Amino acid sequence: MENESLLHRPRPLQPHQEQHDGNEITDNILFPAASPSLFDPDYIPTRTKPSLRTFDESDWAILVLILSIVFCIGVRWHFAPISFTALFWPGETVKSIGSLVQSHNFAVFLTFLVLIMVTTWSVLRHGRSVYVLDHICWQPPNHAKVPHDLFIQKATASGAFSEESLNFQKFLLNHNGLSDETYLPPLCFDPHHPLRSAIDEATTGIFSALDLLFSEHASFDPRRDLDLLIVSCASFTVQPSICARIANRYKLKPSHRAYELSGMGASGGMLGIDLANEIMLSRDNLHAVVVSTDNCCSNFYFGDQHDYLVANTMWRWGVSAALLSNTSKSRQTARYKLLKSIRTNCAFNDSCFSSIQNEEDEFGQVGLRLSRTLRKPMGVALRMNINQLCPYIIGAQDQLLMTLNRMLSLFSNAPQRKKRYTINFTKYINHFCIHAGGLKLIADIKHNLHLNDEQISPPLSTLFRYGLLSGSSQWYQLALLERKKKINRGDKIWQLSYGSGFVVVSATWLALKGSEREPLGQVWPEALEDPEYDYVKAYREWSAQVQRSNSVHPESHESSSLSMYINEPDVRLRNSDGIILIPVS
Repeated sequence: MENESLLHRPRPLQPHQEQHDGNEITDNILFPAASPSLFDPDYIPTRTKPSLRTFDESDWAILVLILSIVFCIGVRWHFAPISFTALFWPGETVKSIGSLVQSHNFAVFLTFLVLIMVTTWSVLRHGRSVYVLDHICWQPPNHAKVPHDLFIQKATASGAFSEESLNFQKFLLNHNGLSDETYLPPLCFDPHHPLRSAIDEATTGIFSALDLLFSEHASFDPRRDLDLLIVSCASFTVQPSICARIANRYKLKPSHRAYELSGMGASGGMLGIDLANEIMLSRDNLHAVVVSTDNCCSNFYFGDQHDYLVANTMWRWGVSAALLSNTSKSRQTARYKLLKSIRTNCAFNDSCFSSIQNEEDEFGQVGLRLSRTLRKPMGVALRMNINQLCPYIIGAQDQLLMTLNRMLSLFSNAPQRKKRYTINFTKYINHFCIHAGGLKLIADIKHNLHLNDEQISPPLSTLFRYGLLSGSSQWYQLALLERKKKINRGDKIWQLSYGSGFVVVSATWLALKGSEREPLGQVWPEALEDPEYDYVKAYREWSAQVQRSNSVHPESHESSSLSMYINEPDVRLRNSDGIILIPVS
């Protein structure tokens, strides 16, 4: 961390107070009684003096290596003056050590030097790590809840949908796994102010989440300590950017770096983590904030094409923010350590590229079109990503068997190639936070990874309670595991996301602390009141009630993208070289 004596000390925090003339719109149209800013609006950051570079683990490792080599050379050739031990030991002692080395034909010296180099390489390799100090998932207010009946009522009042489209959306709401407790911005159904609605949706959720995150860490001042800001909003961009609006609200220092990711779909949240990891591994003593969200107002489709209407009934309002650091002192207070992040971009494949697109329908209405063959490119991208991740998470025995299987498959005939080696990921991963993209997609991953009901409960619970949250879905699942106190120290968590492009991102984390620390905010309110509350059981009761209603499908499965959400799983993630990267029970 930077030297406190060299840093500019900002003015004390004061409540946010602004004066405006009568013609200026100052209130947030979503929440008129918005929480005041935590920071003084009159504060102007000044240029800080350059901080001295601190001595971290890598520097100590290099110093130890140099001194060790000097010591070995000194005792090997009896040249005590260049040996740092000569400062503490008499010359005769150094000569006796050199004689011992010579009597063993130089083997002792070589072994000692190799051991030091291996130890130093290990410290250099693991010395700089990225940690999650804390994270928050925003709980939208109760008046933003949109039960299914209210959704249909507002959609009807908008006058933008035909009777057939309303019936189709009603059927989707009753069968897509979303409960009546999900959230949408109040102005999502207003087609007359799309830009204003989208801006207020983004700033309301992001500012509320960051206010709470910063207020819970009194020692962290974003005006002084925040070096890197990454915002992922999949389907909305505006000028000034969301990053600029955050910098303006919290008066970030001029030297901070800001990146805004858009168009990446639900993979944008994990892509932000991967980008932060790449930057923080190349520079020391950084603090970063990664914000993940989506924009329901800009995604909402006012038309009658069924492939576009699926997004209306799935996408919901949610925001997550993670505070990252790579300082040497972060491990003492951090919750998680990033082990590995892998990104796979399959945009070179035409079917993957066109699986999820923002397009205009034949009447000029813009919406998010989901391809009816989405599950096939998803399987291709997931298989490639898992292949890249395997060497970093599986054990040496499985790696050896997988390599032998690949070698044998090259020289075997077709009938013998049917004997494929499978990997049991549950031996190496304790918790799975998979993107909650729909019932069908969750069922496919559960089927291919052979996960049990408890392991698949986080994505299913998130889809049922909060809906499709795009890039923030994995953090809501992690907050659920923390709320239910299921994470123990040393557990490994796998966050898996996928989105338009087609892009798949994996991040594996090591839990440095147990669940003694509650997640920030009021997220998962039912589990907050009753830790034993079972969201999966609530989903099953809801599903059984829907089945008893004997709803009739408005159109055939084969001609609708709805088949991604209600059919039984039948996709297997197979590798082209004959290996199925899934476990067996």
